Amino acid sequence: MPYPPYNYGDVQKVLDKYSIDYVIRGNELLTNCFFGGCDEDSRQNEHHLSFNLSTGQYHCFKCGAKGNLITLKHSLRVRRK
Repeated sequence: MPYPPYNYGDVQKVLDKYSIDYVIRGNELLTNCFFGGCDEDSRQNEHHLSFNLSTGQYHCFKCGAKGNLITLKHSLRVRRK
């Protein structure tokens, strides 16, 4: 089943809502991982959580967290409660 189409700014809107800093490089959005604190020991400007802006899919190259905009929104809501 193909992924539903996402608007280019969907990921950015979600991260902005929760005041999460990010960097955009091409079709990729990079930020520090907020799943399990795996970036706490990382160097400044070293980002492990990568979002594909076309699909809304994300993957952390350090802790292995992965998902899509739906799972991201759920995770952020649970964390903020």
